[in-house]
Amino acid sequence: VVAALTSSTASAGFPGVGNDTDKDGFPDTWETGITPQGLNMAALGGCLVVGFQWRASQRGIDIRNLEISLKAQADNILVFLGIEEKGHPGLRAVEGSLYVEAEADDEVLEALWEETLVRSPVTQSLVRQVPIHVPLKRV
Repeated sequence: VVAALTSSTASAGFPGVGNDTDKDGFPDTWETGITPQGLNMAALGGCLVVGFQWRASQRGIDIRNLEISLKAQADNILVFLGIEEKGHPGLRAVEGSLYVEAEADDEVLEALWEETLVRSPVTQSLVRQVPIHVPLKRV
């Protein structure tokens, strides 16, 4: 299994954000590394790919190629930065596609995919909006 992850975000063009450049000429808010939301999508993609592959192998289906592509859209990242109050800084939507090459009928692969989505801990955590309790502790 080969996995690759790329992530880039920019907030240049928003009022008060991205007006300066760093030493390399990138907007000051340009992220060339993985962002927290990029890690979120990596966790989701990894969980779905592993889950699909595992279910296929349990049914004796040989997967020759498997790739997932995900795209997340934030509601309003400027809320996170404290620049705006309208909306929320979380995800508005996640879209994507699973590309698969396998010796199985489309109906079988679709059923495996639906089961994978329902049984994915990461997918279900995002869908169900789990409560988070992280208190501040002074040290």
